[in-house]
Amino acid sequence: MKLIGSTTSPFVRKVILVLEDLGIPYELEQVRSLTPDGAKQIGKYNAARRIPILETEDGSIFDSTIICEYLLEKQGKQIDVKTKLALRLIDELCDSCIILFQQKLWECDLKWESKFSQVQFERVKSILASLEKKVDKGGLHQMEKDWLLCVLDWLSFREVFNWKKGHLALENLYESLKDKERYQKSAPRT
Repeated sequence: MKLIGSTTSPFVRKVILVLEDLGIPYELEQVRSLTPDGAKQIGKYNAARRIPILETEDGSIFDSTIICEYLLEKQGKQIDVKTKLALRLIDELCDSCIILFQQKLWECDLKWESKFSQVQFERVKSILASLEKKVDKGGLHQMEKDWLLCVLDWLSFREVFNWKKGHLALENLYESLKDKERYQKSAPRT
């Protein structure tokens, strides 16, 4: 199998964690997705020009959640609906954070003053508050911890905003996980 994407992407990272957890060998093809050449290269694999992309004997698969479900199904494993919803919430957090990052990166809305950016940031705050409560109650499964760590570590790496402010349970979870070897191997800084 070949995984195509950028190791700075939290979406690519979560697929890497699933591949490694399942012991599935893979080749990683690095693509700089935010460059015109990178976007063009990604477009060869899918019209949405999104990473990650997994090349398999079944064809080309994009969307990190679909890739993870595919990998688990191949191993005879499934994710229950409750866990899928929890993981979807983390993906929604990641999507909105990436949009906010891109608003700054491409100088579209540096201070998030547009209605669009404000809606995204309100969404981020709402999801972080929900996850804060869940983490505080100790209610995360391993895959949820993995995916959440990917987003929080990316937010810290990209310095999108200070997500730690007002989220002590999330910060404590992040600090307890980020230096573990399994996460260090796929950290966005490597």
